[in-house]
Amino acid sequence: MLLKGRNRWPVLVTVVKLFRAKETIMEQLQFGTAPFKLHRANATDTEVAAANNVDTKGDEETVFKLIEDSENGLTTKEVALLMGKQSHQISSRLSSLKNKGLIYRTDLRRENSGVMKAV
Repeated sequence: MLLKGRNRWPVLVTVVKLFRAKETIMEQLQFGTAPFKLHRANATDTEVAAANNVDTKGDEETVFKLIEDSENGLTTKEVALLMGKQSHQISSRLSSLKNKGLIYRTDLRRENSGVMKAV
């Protein structure tokens, strides 16, 4: 159905508002975790230095894009395999993304692992 005359403007305005809202949401995505959250309060200087060298922003962004681009979601093992890392190296990135509300765990399971999907 093609809208004519004045009737099409409310639809066009709604579409533009939705597009701008999505742009705003994408701009507000905060990838990364503050280094002080990656180590204990009484951590040694070496542990603090190691926490400061972790690229949480890059890893979270990569994990999110992999999960977002997958049709059936991904498990921790699958994400680790795609990134060339071990599961324990990326599991905290998944937890962080889940806590931020960017991904969620489905009821599906593959190879004894829960499947995650992007919101």
